[in-house]
Amino acid sequence: MISPTPGPVFDHPHLAASYGSPDYVVRDLFREQSGWWTSRNPTDLHPAHPDPAASAVLDAVDPNVVLAKARAHFDAGDYQLALHVIDLVALAPGDSDVIVAARLLKADCCDRLAQQTEPFVSRSLYTGSALLLRAGKRRWSQSPQGPPTEPSAR
Repeated sequence: MISPTPGPVFDHPHLAASYGSPDYVVRDLFREQSGWWTSRNPTDLHPAHPDPAASAVLDAVDPNVVLAKARAHFDAGDYQLALHVIDLVALAPGDSDVIVAARLLKADCCDRLAQQTEPFVSRSLYTGSALLLRAGKRRWSQSPQGPPTEPSAR
């Protein structure tokens, strides 16, 4: 089996996964060489706005079944897979009971991933995302401070 991080490169102390991680480096090198469309999924080429896209997905699935499947991944300790599944419901606009439950499960997944993740940036993003989800926000642009603005003049 091929190691996901080759020892001669990533075992160097200056490349320890404290701020970033080896998968960040590989993704950034790939993106640098191939451009911004890194997923190679045509859906991502010109994506719809997140709200109508999430609503369309929610209309196509039974949200209670999705929630149960995501919960099963969570209970099995597969937190990243649970995130992929729960986003079918958690990203949709609205505040029905099942959507709120999906967002809370997503927050729980983020908390667990933060506990398991070494790089500071990833840990911080997981923790911050969990806090925002529990505050009823679906994305960072809805943070309590609002979307990022230009820095003020000094």
